[in-house]
Formats: sequence, C-alpha cells, structure tokens
Amino acid sequence: MGQVYVGIDWADDHREQLDGYQLYAEIAYRFRPKVLPDDRDDIEMEIVLKLKAEADKKDQVTMGFLYAVARSVVGTYWRKKYRERRRFCRL
Repeated sequence: MGQVYVGIDWADDHREQLDGYQLYAEIAYRFRPKVLPDDRDDIEMEIVLKLKAEADKKDQVTMGFLYAVARSVVGTYWRKKYRERRRFCRL
C-alpha cells in the first residue's frame, strides 16, 4: 500500500478532491519538517483534520488562528514523545 502524500504538489494535482481542504493541507505541509520523519504523514493528516474541526466551530477564522492550531498539534506531538521517552528510560 503506497503512502498518501498531502503536500502542495499533491494538492495542486488533486485540487478537486480536496473540496475545501486546500488551505488546511498547505498549512499542514508547512509543519511537516517540525516532526520526526516517520511521523510526518500522520501529523500532517492530524493537523488537517484538527484545522477543519476548529474552523467548523467558528463563524470566522483568521490565518493566525489556523497556524496557532497547527502549532498546538505539533506541541502536543512533542510533549507525547517526551513522555514516551521518559517512560521507556525507566524500564
């Protein structure tokens, strides 16, 4: 099974399939390098889904708000990784 790549190039080729997710995919793509290579696809999809969920809750959203949500997802990722590392060090 091949990997799903939701980057800017992929988004340009499949614009009609994104159906309103184009902006979210571009923001998520910018945050890909901020996580470990093995987790990049997962975190990118998590960011897209979180952005969509948060945008649906509000009437109007700004770019700053969307970037803050994406930063929050990445921050949660790193806190989880730190806790995992500390837990395995004790074993």
